[in-house]
Amino acid sequence: MFRKNQFSQWAFKRKTETGYASRFGHLLGLHDIPAPRRLEVLPYTLGRGTYDNPGAGNPFDHGHSYFGGAGLDLKYGLTSNLTLDAAVNPDFGQVESDPAFVNLTTVEQFLQERRPFFVEGASIFTFGGTGPYIQFGNTPQYFYTRRVGRAPSLEPEAPTDGFMDLPTHTTILGAAKLTGKTPSGWSVGVLDAVTAREQASFAAGGSVWHEDVEPLTNYVVARVRREVGGHTGYGFLATAVDRRDNSTPLDSLRSGGYVGAADFYHRWANNEYAIYASVGATYVTGDTLALRLAQEQSTRYYQRPDAAYLRQRYDPRRTSLSGLGADLSVNKEGGNANWGFALSTTSPGFEVNDLGFQRRTDRAAGDLFVGYRWTKPGRMFRQASIGFDPLAFAWNYGGERIQLGRDVNVFGQLLNYWSGNFFVYQQQQGVDDRLTRGGPAALAPAQWSAGATITSDTRQPVNGTLNAQYFHDAGGSWSITVSPVINVRPSAAVSLQFGPSYVKGFGGAQYVTTHADAAATTTYGARYIFGELTQRQLDLTTRLNVTFTPTVSFQLYVQPFTFSGRYATFKELAAPHTYAFSVYGQGTNPPITYDSASAVYTVHPAGLGSTQDTIQFSNPDSRIRSLRSNAVLRWEYRPGSTLFLVWSQSRFTNVLDPTLDLGHYVAHEIFLDPPTNVLLVKLNYWLSL
Repeated sequence: MFRKNQFSQWAFKRKTETGYASRFGHLLGLHDIPAPRRLEVLPYTLGRGTYDNPGAGNPFDHGHSYFGGAGLDLKYGLTSNLTLDAAVNPDFGQVESDPAFVNLTTVEQFLQERRPFFVEGASIFTFGGTGPYIQFGNTPQYFYTRRVGRAPSLEPEAPTDGFMDLPTHTTILGAAKLTGKTPSGWSVGVLDAVTAREQASFAAGGSVWHEDVEPLTNYVVARVRREVGGHTGYGFLATAVDRRDNSTPLDSLRSGGYVGAADFYHRWANNEYAIYASVGATYVTGDTLALRLAQEQSTRYYQRPDAAYLRQRYDPRRTSLSGLGADLSVNKEGGNANWGFALSTTSPGFEVNDLGFQRRTDRAAGDLFVGYRWTKPGRMFRQASIGFDPLAFAWNYGGERIQLGRDVNVFGQLLNYWSGNFFVYQQQQGVDDRLTRGGPAALAPAQWSAGATITSDTRQPVNGTLNAQYFHDAGGSWSITVSPVINVRPSAAVSLQFGPSYVKGFGGAQYVTTHADAAATTTYGARYIFGELTQRQLDLTTRLNVTFTPTVSFQLYVQPFTFSGRYATFKELAAPHTYAFSVYGQGTNPPITYDSASAVYTVHPAGLGSTQDTIQFSNPDSRIRSLRSNAVLRWEYRPGSTLFLVWSQSRFTNVLDPTLDLGHYVAHEIFLDPPTNVLLVKLNYWLSL
């Protein structure tokens, strides 16, 4: 009951008790219920127009383009408990755009799934986990639906004095999903999707040619799970990705990726205690080029010159790669006092990114949690909790400690329904085996961070949340993030959410480039160049939802975004396993010059005994401006049948501008960049057969 901020449950369950479905009540005496129609068909047709400002002489962009298409969704009840969903040539033009972001790390950005076909029934494909108290940030996700229909894997460069037309996504030719439960009690989920071969077009010097950037690909995931007695469960997961590689540019893509995994949980003592376990094995195949790139990816960095245990695995002639991953945790989940202990590991060769998501491999980690919660209202608090992680640790497979930290988290909700959450995290000095992007490991300075989230009474028509975080490390890096969210509900039919976010920070060693130099014997024949980065970021995300009638609604999403990064004090890593740098232009270190006409820095390393006259790299300063918006008018003109009118606009530019004044963007520059407008009309018609 949102207006009271209350939750009512037929079969009462205390807040200190665990379990959900096992505590449901039972409906008895039901009979003569008519069987529903088991086949639903939803064909659609659409028309789309795209309008932009083309570059002079661009043969692929005339300022406007038009597209018409059709497809259908199908839902068929094979039995009373098994349902088949299928989509032929699906279109998700009415779905909200992804937010803009800037990623300066080695880790891929994780994006939320919003497409209805993949969102519905997604929980049946969830796998593994370590319980409610400990979540490892680097634990792989075995099934990441955004892999299906993603942007093409290859990103070729446009020809000099020429043009390129690159698809923004891969076309989903068709997808089918079977979900439900068998009479013997197995939960079943099977999904199969096929994406089309995609090509990029190029034009230069009067010639036009095409190159493959994504092959015809088939994705399969199968998940089965069995629950016994409401306290024990076990299941299996298998995924497969097969790419039909028909051209030379696609040699850099793996031809296949396969995963097999099993998970288990058991609760005992009236569900007060629980154990969770999972194990998975991966196997990827492909051309030697594809497997060489897989070994050198940021998830593993087999080429690290100071890691003998990885260099022994590195083989540029490989045509396959395999690995293992596992999690184990024991928790006390019932009662007021709680605790948990978990272990997690992924071997260096573990790879699920063909259809899953993982941030890194080569990691063995553990975590201990103890906490206490108060669930009965008192004189001041309605509920409260405190959690303490006294030991969070991780090593790579070479025995180098990459994490040793601890944190405290406190939560409390006042009697007036205001709440606050506060945390402090501290991590000791360790090893950073990712800083040099495949070079020798460096030292990771000790760091700490703190943050708070304050939420007002959500029952009120105007409410909000304020989130603030601060980070600092012994190397001088720091950042401040402030992210308020304001919700306005003047009536049951209108809601407005305004969520600005501001980030300000300084990085003492932001990676710039690597330059091979045989004279750099201390750092294994290469110079790893960094810069001190001062950055600002501003995001003004706004959402508006209006329901005019039960069948007519309007949604608006707008995200002005800007980022500015200015580099200074360029330097190179002085020695492995340190956080010491040789600053260019200081003391006896090599001088550095800058040519503003070509935007190129030049380092003169002769003083270091280098046989090379110069080291050059482009100015990494950037100023990104972006504006993304979606407006969707939805009319359900008959039950199940919908007309969508969609207008999308995007503006983007990335210029070499070290200015850090973000307010100027909001006040003066927000509409300066040329827009790309997309108008879409989509009509579907629901049939029940």
